[in-house]
Amino acid sequence: CQGPFHLRAGDQGREWSDAPAEAPSRLACQIEAEATPNSASLVLRQAGVKRSDWRVAVNGQPVGALVADEHPQSSVFAIPAGLLRSNADNEVAVESGDRNSVPDDVTVGELRVVNAPPEEWLAAGSLSVRVVGEDGAPMPARITIVDGLGTLVATGATTTSDLAVRTGVVYTATGSAEIPAPAGRYTVWASRGFEYSAVSKEVDIRPGQQRRLKFRLRREVSIPGWTAGDTHLHTFERSRHGDSTVAERAIAIAGEGLDWAANTEHKLVEDMPSLDGRFAAFAGVEFTTRYGHFNMFPWPSGRALPSPDTPLADLWPRLPSLDELVVTWNHPRDTHGGYRPIDPSHYVERVAEPLDGRAFGGNAMEVVNSGAMHSDPLLLVTDWMRLLNRGVHMNAVGSSDSHTVTASLIGQARTYARTGAGRPSGAAVAAAFARGETAVSYGLAAFLERQGDRLVASVYGPSWNRAKTLLVFANGERIATKKLAGASQAGLQWRGEVDPPPHAHDSWLAVVAVGDDEPPPFW
Repeated sequence: CQGPFHLRAGDQGREWSDAPAEAPSRLACQIEAEATPNSASLVLRQAGVKRSDWRVAVNGQPVGALVADEHPQSSVFAIPAGLLRSNADNEVAVESGDRNSVPDDVTVGELRVVNAPPEEWLAAGSLSVRVVGEDGAPMPARITIVDGLGTLVATGATTTSDLAVRTGVVYTATGSAEIPAPAGRYTVWASRGFEYSAVSKEVDIRPGQQRRLKFRLRREVSIPGWTAGDTHLHTFERSRHGDSTVAERAIAIAGEGLDWAANTEHKLVEDMPSLDGRFAAFAGVEFTTRYGHFNMFPWPSGRALPSPDTPLADLWPRLPSLDELVVTWNHPRDTHGGYRPIDPSHYVERVAEPLDGRAFGGNAMEVVNSGAMHSDPLLLVTDWMRLLNRGVHMNAVGSSDSHTVTASLIGQARTYARTGAGRPSGAAVAAAFARGETAVSYGLAAFLERQGDRLVASVYGPSWNRAKTLLVFANGERIATKKLAGASQAGLQWRGEVDPPPHAHDSWLAVVAVGDDEPPPFW
C-alpha cells in the first residue's frame, strides 16, 4: 500500500491553497501479512499532520493515532498478537476524528507490516553518537536521523535525564547518545542551531550492529555584544497542551545553542532549569486576556500578576517599569478567544491605529513566530514598521511559541539583544529592550547601524543557509532591493552601505535579509 495518499479532516475546505480540491477523510488499504503468535508492527510514512485525532486501525481494531507533527516522519504501531490474518488481505485504516473541526491536510504512504514487535524492530541495530566542539569538548546538540527521502526515522531511543527524544530527533545535554535504531541506510546530522555548523554522515545499520559516529561542530556565527534568546516557550506539564516536559525543554534549549530563554506559561509564572548554567533562564508568563496574549519577563519574584480581566487601559500602569520588564505583543494577527488584535473591523493597518481603545502598552512585538507563520512571512514585519512610523516605541521579536520538542523548533526564530559581553542577566536583556536594541533571526540575522554619516547593514548566517537578498524599508515601505552576490561564507556573510531615501521628515529605516536555500532536515 504505497501512496502517498492525501487525506483531509474537517469540513471547512482545504488547509493549504496548494492541496487537492477534494480529499477523503478515510484511507483503507488491503495488506497481505502472516499470522503470528507474537505482536507485529505497522510502519507508515506521514506528513503534514496537525491534529492528534487521526486514528489508525488494523482489521477494525484501533492501534494508535498519527503523531501531531507536520514534519515528514515514519510512525510505528504495535499490532496485537492474533489480530493479523494469514494468507488474506488485512485492512489498515487511517481516519480523521471530528469532521466539523478545523481542516488538516495530511499525506500517508508506504504502509507495511513487519513481522516483529516495535520494540524489537526499532532496536535491530544501534548508533553511538558523540558531538564535540572545536576544542574536542562534548557539547549539547541535536541529532537528526533521516532516510533517503529526508523523512525522520523512528528509533528505539527514549527520553532520559540527558536526552529529549522524538521521531528522528535526539537532543543530548551531554553531547553523547546511545540510539537503538532499525536496520537500514540513513543520514545522521549533528547541529546546534543558527550559530553553528551542521555535519552529516551516511550510515548503514545492519541487524545486531552498533555504528559509532563522532561529529565536530564549529561556531560559525558570532555577533559581538549580542546574545540570542527565545521569548516564547511552553511545556505540557504547565500549560497542559503540547508534549514537552520541563526537563526536555531545557535540554532542547541547550541543544539549539541559545544564550537565554524565557518560560512563558499561560497565566502562570514559572522558571525552568538552566542545565547548570548552560543558558540563562528567566521566569515569565504569557498573560492571556480576552484581547490578546502578552509575554512578560523577567517577572519579579514574589510579585502577584494582575487579573487577566483587567481592562487594557488599566493594565499597563500596574506593571513594573518597562526599563526592567519585557512586555511582548504575541501573534497579533492570530485569533484567540474570538478576538484578533490586528483586524480590519477595529484596526486601521496602514496607520497602525486601534479603533476599539485596546492599545498595546508594552515594548515589543512578535514579527516572526515560527509556531504561527503567515503565507506572507513579512506581514508582521510590516505591521511592526507601521507602529514605528506612528511613533510607538516597539522592539522586533522573534520566537518559536513552542509547546513541543520538535513540532515547533525552539530557537528557529530567535531574538538578539545587545547585552554586552558575558552571560546575560534578565536585567541586561530588559535594558536592551528598553534601549531598543534587538534584532530578529529566522535563519539569517540582519543589523542596520549608523556609523557617522553612513548607514551600514550587516548580515550574518551559517554555512548551511546563505543570504541572497537585502530588503531596505523606510517607514514600512520597501525602497530598495539589493542582491547579495558572494554571500556564501559562514558568519558575516555581507556588509555594505545603505543609501537613505530622499525624505522631507524623519524616517524609520530597517533591513531584512532573505535566503532561498532548501532547509535541511534539522531546520
